[in-house]
Amino acid sequence: MIPILLPVKLFLQNLWRESLKWDNLLPEELNQKWYDISNSINCFTKMIDRRICETRERMKMFVFADASQNATAACVYLQDGRTTQLAMAKSKIPFLRSGITTPKHEMNALTLSLRLASFVSRSLPRSQLKEIFLFTDSKIVLRWLRTPPDKKVAGVLVSNRLKEIGRIVGELKECGTTCLFGHVSTSDNPADCASRGLTGPAFQDHFWWYGPKFIERDINEWLETVELFPIQLEEESHEEPLVVTLALSRAEESTDSILKLGRISSLHKAQRIVAYVIRFIAKTLRRFPRIRLEHLHVAIPALKVATNAGQLKGRELFEARKIIIRDHQRTAVTQHQLKSQ
Repeated sequence: MIPILLPVKLFLQNLWRESLKWDNLLPEELNQKWYDISNSINCFTKMIDRRICETRERMKMFVFADASQNATAACVYLQDGRTTQLAMAKSKIPFLRSGITTPKHEMNALTLSLRLASFVSRSLPRSQLKEIFLFTDSKIVLRWLRTPPDKKVAGVLVSNRLKEIGRIVGELKECGTTCLFGHVSTSDNPADCASRGLTGPAFQDHFWWYGPKFIERDINEWLETVELFPIQLEEESHEEPLVVTLALSRAEESTDSILKLGRISSLHKAQRIVAYVIRFIAKTLRRFPRIRLEHLHVAIPALKVATNAGQLKGRELFEARKIIIRDHQRTAVTQHQLKSQ
């Protein structure tokens, strides 16, 4: 529903820009504009198949990104060899005073598309997804991907986004999934309508729901016209974590880190490892007296959300992340620094 809801978001943002209060009556011009927007999407209905793909089939993922001065957007499609379905999409409108250029908006959109691709891929068995195809209609962004520019030339935002894209691509590669990037024309980019908005009637039969026609054909057919390329990943740094003995506020405090994060390649992996360790600890504490357990739950809140088995829950990963952050603060941040925040 993102394309038809974008005009609503932009209208509300414009009210903030005009500094209107919640109890102010809208000027006639804005009142008419709201009437037109609500009329264009009123009573919109669309039948959507709840089953996206057959779960046992090998799948391909197609991800599209686009940006305008109004919004950045990305959409993910899964294809099981017979059908192609929209699996996930997201859009973001820029801050009122963002002031960044369109190519940088496009870079934000591509980064958003990688985040969505990573999220969807983690919901699928590893054996099902071997390739992810990512498309943008920005040739400038593709040039940045091929040849990362100097930080002083492109700026901090582009440099940070390229690092994040490289990190996500590296994590997917570790799971056996290859990411390939390519150019798509604006007319074939379904994310374009999510960054510019659509009316209800135009949205009804838009190719947003199933993706552009070319991805339905055999990949060897459209590879003749679309050039795909992988990005060059930086070699993983094997440097030891920052020496923390200089961060002591008191000599008697221990600076040994509980978590040896230098041996782990990504934050996501570290979260999963810590979450499983918490599960093991929670299991071993089951026979402890209730009062003692309550004290432990106060000291280690993550024990309260640990489950017995099955897939790790979002809450478990969230608590694991907090443990990692606290451990880092304990070893690398002085009390003086904490008090000065």
